[in-house]
Amino acid sequence: MSRVGVAVVVAVVGVLGVASVISRAEAAQETEYAYGTITSIAPDHLVVREYNYETGIDEDLTYAVDPKIELINAKALSDIAVGNEVSIDYVAREGINVAVAIERELPEAETAEPSGTPEAPATATSPTERTPY
Repeated sequence: MSRVGVAVVVAVVGVLGVASVISRAEAAQETEYAYGTITSIAPDHLVVREYNYETGIDEDLTYAVDPKIELINAKALSDIAVGNEVSIDYVAREGINVAVAIERELPEAETAEPSGTPEAPATATSPTERTPY
């Protein structure tokens, strides 16, 4: 085999090896989803009680907090408290689940339409006052 042929084979094997490493890195960064109740929260991590469908019991799982975390229905991590229901998007990084987005579920009172909205006044009409169609 000529030197050019050997160089081509080495280059192809190198490219395939790099592609394999990139593919594994991308797979490790796949976003997973979780839902549960906050049982503990700190600036760098949070603990969420989640229902495990395989075992049929609730369990507490810990998530590290990504410094660039996206917060939904919260302006700061301090707006999320123990007892809040949350949805979490997370990725596994070096064996650690890292929360990259947290959505705080709003209590019904915060999502309901404001009460006391004035209604249009009811007008009583008799059959003789109705406009014919």
